[in-house]
Amino acid sequence: MAEKTFGSRLKALLLALLNATLLLALLLVIGLWLLLGRAQHFVANTAAMAATAAGAELREKAGAQIAGLGSAAERIKGVEARIDGTMAKVAAGDSAAAAELQGLRSDVQALNTTIGSARDTIVGFKSDASGSLRDVLREFLIDLAARLGPAPAAP
Repeated sequence: MAEKTFGSRLKALLLALLNATLLLALLLVIGLWLLLGRAQHFVANTAAMAATAAGAELREKAGAQIAGLGSAAERIKGVEARIDGTMAKVAAGDSAAAAELQGLRSDVQALNTTIGSARDTIVGFKSDASGSLRDVLREFLIDLAARLGPAPAAP
């Protein structure tokens, strides 16, 4: 029986270490692949939740503004009818028409205020949506950091 030499034992040890290293690398690649799949799934779910949350909030605000604009449109139609009537009275020489014109002026100012408020709210929708999305993304990053665990200490 041939005795094993130091060189053959060292060669066998190096091959075993190489084999173990390759197996660990393979396990690491598979683990990273699974982790990336879960992270992608988590990101997709978080993005869907963010869109749903921002969409629901904006739909609610938009519904209120649309209802307000609908009533403003009805008021505008009423003011137009009153203006037509007042113009007919002015043409006929009615002195009370001046007071009615003053009332029409205040109605128009109120409508302008309502429409301006609706415009400001609609402009605010953009900042509200970006703020909601920013908040959801911040929560996502905090949750992801918590799931990944603490960062390793610097050497």
